[in-house]
Amino acid sequence: MKGCIIGGTGTLSTPITNILINNENIDCTLINRGKSLEKIDASKVTLWKTDINDKKKMMDYLENASFDVVINFINYHPDEVKRDIRYFKDKTKQYIFISTNVVLNHHEHCEISENTEIGNRISAYGQNKAACEKVLRDTKDFPYTIVRPSHTYSDDRFPVSIKGKNTWTVFERIAGGKEIIVQDHGQSIWPITHADDFARLFVSLVGNEKALYETYHIMNPKPLTWDMIYQEIARQTKGTYRPVYIPTSILEKSEKYNFKEAIAGDKAFSNIFNIDKILSLNPNFEFEVDLKEGVKRFLSYMDSNPSLKNEDSDFNVWSDETIKNYKNLISNFIL
Repeated sequence: MKGCIIGGTGTLSTPITNILINNENIDCTLINRGKSLEKIDASKVTLWKTDINDKKKMMDYLENASFDVVINFINYHPDEVKRDIRYFKDKTKQYIFISTNVVLNHHEHCEISENTEIGNRISAYGQNKAACEKVLRDTKDFPYTIVRPSHTYSDDRFPVSIKGKNTWTVFERIAGGKEIIVQDHGQSIWPITHADDFARLFVSLVGNEKALYETYHIMNPKPLTWDMIYQEIARQTKGTYRPVYIPTSILEKSEKYNFKEAIAGDKAFSNIFNIDKILSLNPNFEFEVDLKEGVKRFLSYMDSNPSLKNEDSDFNVWSDETIKNYKNLISNFIL
């Protein structure tokens, strides 16, 4: 099998790339700007270091090329999908597009499957990904597969909701017994999926004729609340979970952080996912990285890379001021 990976060294894509390039039955070409190559064994790929938007170089390279599968991890806008269709039409037997569950209408749905209505009313990110999906569905004779992840993380990047430049500052606040801001009441159900588990399910779609013209959700369906996520962080850091619950309707008005898209358009809603469709291709699959293991891996990684333990002082100041202002608001509120 001949595979072409575009991107391939990000949080979600790195473990997938590593699985594919270590499969002796797959000949992999990597189209990449050459950043973060230390995450993979570059000697096992045919590396074409370029910007995929360089039309002349791409067309010259692809003139005599063909693939069984092309996987693009870095498309966010419908024009980029249209570009790929021009590049790869008649040159691949399968094109895999990485979409997102943020395309869906979370305002009216809690139980989520591939048949849930598309239509995020708030998130421009989700709306653009939905437009990308539409381009694929409207294009004739271009064999696509759409994959929708949810909140996927890795050993060096753990999910929290209200944050600034990094996750570590939230861990530090919890470890130090400081209050942290949590949207609403911390009880919305939110799936988090380790990239290693995501990758193991994803590769079952690669070169799979059953997956053509289909959409698959890939995420760990284990129901977790944000309170549960933060409580586990507190346990493993030997800290104290001191949440200050602030309504999303207030947080989304922040001029410093884009919580309108990140929270109001996404994480504020409970999501209970049905992943029977992808499991039908992987009947004996078991998720290996649960919440406890995920926190453990992140803390271990940070201990091994202490230079990454950077305090986001701006976020700390903003958090303290926002908590103070919100408490004052509540104390002065009289029914």
